[in-house]
Amino acid sequence: MHRSLTTLALLAFTACAQDAPNQDQPADSSPSLPTRPNEPLGPAGSDHALDILTWNLERFPKRGSETQQHLTTVLSAIQPDIVAVQEIVDASALFEVADAMPGWKADVASFFDPSGPYNPPVGMLWNSTTIHVRQRYLLFDNEDHLAFPRAPLVLEFTWKNIDFVVINVHLKALGDNVIQHDDPNDEEVRRLRACERLEHHIRLHLPHARVIVVGDFNDRIEEPPQTNVFSPFLERPAEYLFADMSIATDPDAVVSYPRYTSHIDHVLITNELFAATWHPDSFTRTIPVDRVFMTSWGHYASVLSDHRPVLYHLDGSSD
Repeated sequence: MHRSLTTLALLAFTACAQDAPNQDQPADSSPSLPTRPNEPLGPAGSDHALDILTWNLERFPKRGSETQQHLTTVLSAIQPDIVAVQEIVDASALFEVADAMPGWKADVASFFDPSGPYNPPVGMLWNSTTIHVRQRYLLFDNEDHLAFPRAPLVLEFTWKNIDFVVINVHLKALGDNVIQHDDPNDEEVRRLRACERLEHHIRLHLPHARVIVVGDFNDRIEEPPQTNVFSPFLERPAEYLFADMSIATDPDAVVSYPRYTSHIDHVLITNELFAATWHPDSFTRTIPVDRVFMTSWGHYASVLSDHRPVLYHLDGSSD
């Protein structure tokens, strides 16, 4: 799909300024798109790159049609290929957003099993002109609700004749930053258990696939081992990589959850994607929609979400 310079100009932001949580932040007047934490870059989207956005939309749609209109505006400007969303309270509202953008499709986890405890469930939006979806399904539905209170939604798809798998997750929230291994209801234990099960599933069922796990993981990946729930992945660095680790470890980076100056929305990839992810033109960035498209953080949080989206831009020339 051709992306005009006019449209791509809307994707300019700054990432070098440190977040100021709980403050109204004015929209940037002359933003520039970030590539690494403190470097400028050109457009985020291009015909030779796969763009996947993950975004917790906080009980979508918070303000009904107003939220839908703002979401459509942002997505039309960014033009990702796939959008993994979390907290979809009204599935029909997400389908209406897809209908408002030519060629777009949508799916929501609750449609697979309306009786399932997936409230609010995760969902997907994708551009059918660039993405050919081969299969859609849920993982761990109707089982292990402690680990997965919201069933992950999987898209197996083809982009430019290359096969991928994207898994959209929304792990258990809250906790006290202590992994109480003897308590199965402990929030950190539940997230750790989810990571263990997810890693085992990928290793067993998708051993050679290009897997991208995105979503609201509800925890920080940069913590020390004794409090880090992501050890099933971090202890296997030859097999898995968090593409957004540079955001998590940079104190000046724009984070996905500014309310607590935390970065908890992540992009996890398997080693089949390491080379392409390390390509100089690939990047993973938090998009400060509140600064670019809205009048302030307060405006953004009241209309769209308390999370910022994270963009995974994968250059396709090295695959």
